[in-house]
Amino acid sequence: MQDITGREDIVIMVEKFYELVKQDDIIGHIFLNKINDSEWPSHMEKMVNFWMSVLFSDKTYVGNPFSHHRALNIGKEHFDRWEEILHSSVYDHFKGQKADEAIDKANKMRLLFESKLAHIKSNPDRFNIL
Repeated sequence: MQDITGREDIVIMVEKFYELVKQDDIIGHIFLNKINDSEWPSHMEKMVNFWMSVLFSDKTYVGNPFSHHRALNIGKEHFDRWEEILHSSVYDHFKGQKADEAIDKANKMRLLFESKLAHIKSNPDRFNIL
């Protein structure tokens, strides 16, 4: 297996991830309810750009990833499944420093998102989203 070396590999990683997500009993419905059929191509492109920015400092991604997650009713079990699917999407196809970096950065994002969501849920009056 080769390492993640550029955009073509990121496309494979993202496509494999969403193939698994769409079929998943735990998190599939969250994505399918949030993203309309017509929005999937632009979402996929945005996620490829996101991972290109994360792994290769490519500046094609514009946005705030957390803002799309803050109002979702998600918790540890959803993050566990997301992480499991991402690990499979990376390590079933790639091996090397960039593959490990993708997982490491994803784990850090997970911790950040879980922390922020917990803070918002414990302060509903302050954030007024629940």
